[in-house]
Amino acid sequence: MSFKFNPFTGTFDIDTQGGSGGPNFPNPSEIELEAAETISALKVIYSDDGRAKLYNPSIQLKPIGLSLNGASTGQTVVVKMFGEVQDSFFGFDVGEILFSNNFGSLTNLAPTSGYYCEIGSVVSENKVKINILDIIEL
Repeated sequence: MSFKFNPFTGTFDIDTQGGSGGPNFPNPSEIELEAAETISALKVIYSDDGRAKLYNPSIQLKPIGLSLNGASTGQTVVVKMFGEVQDSFFGFDVGEILFSNNFGSLTNLAPTSGYYCEIGSVVSENKVKINILDIIEL
């Protein structure tokens, strides 16, 4: 049995076609999508027509995860949808709640306009836990 990401609902549907034509799921917490624009690693991503785009708090669509690799337009980007990500780039304090800024980067500063959406939290030095909550209009 396999699952196929539904970008319209932000959930997974059972793939009744045996996985053909759907995204590759080597890890159930990750999804591979085509990049709709140039994306760097460790950026907050949302899905637009099944393609990955940089998230920002001014759009109403819910983010789906954090990019694990960089990709140019048309290339494959791996998106971590939930769970832990460790990287020496992270410089946040343990316990902080994380959000996205206007450029898709993780920040500990909550948005003051647009849409509020917690992306995750810092669980240890250089490790964040992705746990995306529902968006709230500000």
